[in-house]
Parts: sequence; structure tokens; C-alpha cells
Amino acid sequence: MTKNTIVLPNTQNVYQAATLFRRTGISCVIITKQGKAVGIVTERDIVYKIVANNKDKNKVLLGTIMSHPLKVVRADMTIGDAALTMKKYDIKKLPVINRDKRIIGMITESDILKAYPGLVDILIEEAVIERAGGVDAIQMYDTTLR
Repeated sequence: MTKNTIVLPNTQNVYQAATLFRRTGISCVIITKQGKAVGIVTERDIVYKIVANNKDKNKVLLGTIMSHPLKVVRADMTIGDAALTMKKYDIKKLPVINRDKRIIGMITESDILKAYPGLVDILIEEAVIERAGGVDAIQMYDTTLR
């Protein structure tokens, strides 16, 4: 996940978010209302909801175009859980929260794809262990080959 997620209040306008995106290289921002995370605005939201509809970027507030309610995953969940959540809600970016329900980062579809080769290795290893009758059977098999 990426740490240091950027937040903006729902009362800021789209232009302010877009310039922040350009300046920092980010592609989304968490939207807050009275200090509480309530939604997310992505580059895609700006293109589809503002640019494509020829709306005034200086007049439209982030709170009116944000996706909400905010979907999140807990930090103690697996990458697989995050991937399933993204698939279920058809989203590409997912805030990560801690036990106190504070946002501590963001996991993206790209993050999951980067981890994918390692996930495949783990799944294969688990399948081999299960077929062999557990870890003890694998260790016994391994020592007989020496």
C-alpha cells in the first residue's frame, strides 16, 4: 500500500483537487466532512463528471462528485481480501484503515498486480502442502530426497 494518503475537505472545489493531482502525481484524494473520511475523488471522476459534462471546475465542490460511501479494508486483511473487495465494488483504489478506523494508506489495483507473482507462488505452495498431507509430510518428503 501507499502510505501518507492525501485528504481534502468536501468544501474544496474540483480545480483545487486537480492542481493537487498534477503537483503531487497522485490520482485520487480522500474526501472528508467535519474531519471524517466520507468519500473519494479520482482523476476519472473529474474527467467523467466535470470535463465531459463541461462543468465549471471552480464552482463544483468535491463533496458533490465524490464516490460514497467510502469502501475500505482493514490493515490486518490479506491482499486477496482487498482484491475481492475491489472486484465486488468495481473499484481500483481502496483506503486501508487501522484498528482505530483511521486511514493509514491506500492499496490500488496496480499494487495488487505487482504482488501477484508472489501470491501465485504462495497459492501453489499451499496446494502442494495440502495435497501432501500438511507441512510435516512435506518436510519428511524433503529429507528423503537428500
